[in-house]
Amino acid sequence: MLPLSSPARYLLLLLLPMQESHQTAADFRLYVENRTQHLDEVSRRHVRVYQLYSRSSSGHLQVLGKWVRANGEDGNKYALLAVESDTFGSHVRIKGKETGYYVCMDRRGKVLGKLDGRSQGCVFVEEVLENNYTAFLSARHRGWYLGFTREWKSINLMKKLAQIQLSLIHI
Repeated sequence: MLPLSSPARYLLLLLLPMQESHQTAADFRLYVENRTQHLDEVSRRHVRVYQLYSRSSSGHLQVLGKWVRANGEDGNKYALLAVESDTFGSHVRIKGKETGYYVCMDRRGKVLGKLDGRSQGCVFVEEVLENNYTAFLSARHRGWYLGFTREWKSINLMKKLAQIQLSLIHI
Protein backbone atom coordinates (compact mmCIF):
# COMPACT_ATOMS: atom_id res chain seq x y z
CA MET A 1 0.00 0.00 0.00
CA LEU A 2 1.31 3.43 -0.91
CA PRO A 3 1.68 6.03 1.83
CA LEU A 4 -0.93 8.77 1.67
CA SER A 5 0.01 12.42 1.44
CA SER A 6 -1.10 14.74 4.24
CA PRO A 7 -4.04 16.28 2.33
CA ALA A 8 -5.24 12.81 1.37
CA ARG A 9 -5.13 11.68 5.01
CA TYR A 10 -7.25 14.63 6.10
CA LEU A 11 -9.75 13.96 3.33
CA LEU A 12 -9.92 10.30 4.34
CA LEU A 13 -10.54 11.28 7.97
CA LEU A 14 -13.36 13.59 6.92
CA LEU A 15 -15.02 10.90 4.86
CA LEU A 16 -14.87 8.19 7.53
CA PRO A 17 -18.07 7.87 9.54
CA MET A 18 -17.84 9.52 12.94
CA GLN A 19 -18.64 7.53 16.04
CA GLU A 20 -21.54 8.93 18.04
CA SER A 21 -22.06 8.74 21.76
CA HIS A 22 -25.45 7.45 22.77
CA GLN A 23 -25.09 8.66 26.34
CA THR A 24 -28.08 10.73 27.42
CA ALA A 25 -27.90 13.99 29.34
CA ALA A 26 -29.42 12.28 32.39
CA ASP A 27 -26.65 9.65 32.38
CA PHE A 28 -23.99 12.33 32.20
CA ARG A 29 -25.63 14.29 35.03
CA LEU A 30 -25.63 11.13 37.16
CA TYR A 31 -21.96 10.56 36.31
CA VAL A 32 -21.07 14.12 37.38
CA GLU A 33 -23.03 13.78 40.64
CA ASN A 34 -21.26 10.51 41.47
CA ARG A 35 -17.82 11.95 40.71
CA THR A 36 -18.32 15.15 42.72
CA GLN A 37 -19.26 13.25 45.89
CA HIS A 38 -15.71 11.99 46.30
CA LEU A 39 -12.46 13.88 46.74
CA ASP A 40 -10.34 13.84 43.60
CA GLU A 41 -6.79 13.06 44.76
CA VAL A 42 -5.49 12.34 41.25
CA SER A 43 -6.23 15.50 39.29
CA ARG A 44 -4.05 18.56 39.58
CA ARG A 45 -5.64 21.36 41.58
CA HIS A 46 -6.35 24.67 39.93
CA VAL A 47 -5.72 27.53 42.38
CA ARG A 48 -7.00 31.09 41.93
CA VAL A 49 -6.12 33.96 44.27
CA TYR A 50 -8.72 36.65 44.84
CA GLN A 51 -10.73 38.58 47.40
CA LEU A 52 -14.42 38.07 48.11
CA TYR A 53 -16.44 41.22 48.74
CA SER A 54 -19.65 40.74 50.74
CA ARG A 55 -22.48 42.90 49.49
CA SER A 56 -24.40 42.80 52.78
CA SER A 57 -21.51 43.65 55.13
CA SER A 58 -19.66 45.94 52.68
CA GLY A 59 -16.37 44.27 53.55
CA HIS A 60 -14.00 41.62 52.27
CA LEU A 61 -14.05 38.06 53.56
CA GLN A 62 -11.15 37.44 55.97
CA VAL A 63 -9.87 34.15 57.35
CA LEU A 64 -8.46 34.95 60.80
CA GLY A 65 -7.49 31.48 61.95
CA LYS A 66 -10.61 29.84 63.39
CA TRP A 67 -12.68 32.97 62.76
CA VAL A 68 -14.12 33.94 59.39
CA ARG A 69 -15.41 37.50 59.08
CA ALA A 70 -16.52 39.80 56.27
CA ASN A 71 -15.20 43.14 57.53
CA GLY A 72 -11.80 43.28 55.83
CA GLU A 73 -10.42 46.26 53.98
CA ASP A 74 -9.42 46.05 50.33
CA GLY A 75 -5.88 44.68 50.08
CA ASN A 76 -5.76 43.35 53.66
CA LYS A 77 -3.38 40.37 53.87
CA TYR A 78 -6.04 38.26 55.64
CA ALA A 79 -8.52 38.98 52.83
CA LEU A 80 -6.37 37.28 50.19
CA LEU A 81 -7.93 33.91 49.47
CA ALA A 82 -6.63 30.92 47.54
CA VAL A 83 -9.61 29.19 45.98
CA GLU A 84 -8.62 25.70 44.85
CA SER A 85 -10.64 23.26 42.79
CA ASP A 86 -11.72 20.10 44.57
CA THR A 87 -13.42 18.17 41.78
CA PHE A 88 -15.04 19.18 38.54
CA GLY A 89 -18.51 20.63 38.78
CA SER A 90 -17.52 23.96 40.42
CA HIS A 91 -16.56 22.34 43.74
CA VAL A 92 -13.95 24.51 45.47
CA ARG A 93 -12.15 24.95 48.80
CA ILE A 94 -11.50 28.47 50.10
CA LYS A 95 -8.23 28.92 51.96
CA GLY A 96 -6.86 32.02 53.68
CA LYS A 97 -3.55 32.70 51.98
CA GLU A 98 -1.94 34.26 55.07
CA THR A 99 -3.20 31.87 57.76
CA GLY A 100 -3.49 28.60 55.83
CA TYR A 101 -6.93 27.95 57.36
CA TYR A 102 -9.83 26.73 55.19
CA VAL A 103 -13.33 28.21 55.28
CA CYS A 104 -15.61 25.40 56.52
CA MET A 105 -19.20 24.95 57.66
CA ASP A 106 -20.02 22.73 60.64
CA ARG A 107 -23.14 20.58 61.16
CA ARG A 108 -25.11 23.52 62.54
CA GLY A 109 -24.19 25.79 59.64
CA LYS A 110 -21.64 27.87 61.54
CA VAL A 111 -18.81 29.13 59.33
CA LEU A 112 -15.33 28.68 60.81
CA GLY A 113 -11.70 28.17 59.86
CA LYS A 114 -9.97 24.78 59.93
CA LEU A 115 -6.36 23.83 59.22
CA ASP A 116 -7.36 20.52 57.63
CA GLY A 117 -9.62 21.33 54.70
CA ARG A 118 -10.16 17.78 53.47
CA SER A 119 -13.58 17.28 55.07
CA GLN A 120 -16.75 17.66 53.01
CA GLY A 121 -17.75 20.62 55.22
CA CYS A 122 -14.94 22.64 53.65
CA VAL A 123 -16.16 22.12 50.08
CA PHE A 124 -18.43 24.67 48.42
CA VAL A 125 -20.18 24.77 45.07
CA GLU A 126 -19.47 28.05 43.31
CA GLU A 127 -22.57 29.53 41.63
CA VAL A 128 -22.59 32.65 39.47
CA LEU A 129 -25.88 34.47 39.98
CA GLU A 130 -27.84 36.39 37.34
CA ASN A 131 -26.55 39.73 38.66
CA ASN A 132 -22.90 38.55 38.27
CA TYR A 133 -22.40 38.07 41.99
CA THR A 134 -21.12 34.72 43.22
CA ALA A 135 -22.73 32.49 45.84
CA PHE A 136 -21.10 29.55 47.61
CA LEU A 137 -23.37 26.61 48.40
CA SER A 138 -22.24 24.02 50.95
CA ALA A 139 -21.44 20.68 49.27
CA ARG A 140 -22.30 18.80 52.48
CA HIS A 141 -25.54 20.61 53.34
CA ARG A 142 -27.52 21.22 50.15
CA GLY A 143 -29.44 24.48 50.34
CA TRP A 144 -27.08 26.13 52.85
CA TYR A 145 -25.18 29.13 51.53
CA LEU A 146 -22.12 30.93 52.81
CA GLY A 147 -23.46 34.30 53.94
CA PHE A 148 -22.72 37.26 56.20
CA THR A 149 -24.80 39.74 58.19
CA ARG A 150 -24.45 43.51 58.07
CA GLU A 151 -22.40 43.18 61.24
CA TRP A 152 -19.90 41.03 59.20
CA LYS A 153 -20.66 37.81 61.12
CA SER A 154 -21.10 34.57 59.22
CA ILE A 155 -24.50 32.92 59.04
CA ASN A 156 -25.98 29.85 57.40
CA LEU A 157 -28.49 31.06 54.86
CA MET A 158 -31.25 29.42 52.96
CA LYS A 159 -33.33 32.49 52.24
CA LYS A 160 -32.08 36.07 51.90
CA LEU A 161 -30.40 36.58 48.54
CA ALA A 162 -28.64 39.85 49.43
CA GLN A 163 -26.65 38.20 52.22
CA ILE A 164 -25.15 35.46 50.04
CA GLN A 165 -23.96 37.70 47.21
CA LEU A 166 -20.18 37.87 47.03
CA SER A 167 -18.21 39.70 44.39
CA LEU A 168 -14.94 38.22 43.08
CA ILE A 169 -11.98 40.58 42.90
CA HIS A 170 -9.13 38.91 41.01
CA ILE A 171 -5.60 39.56 42.24
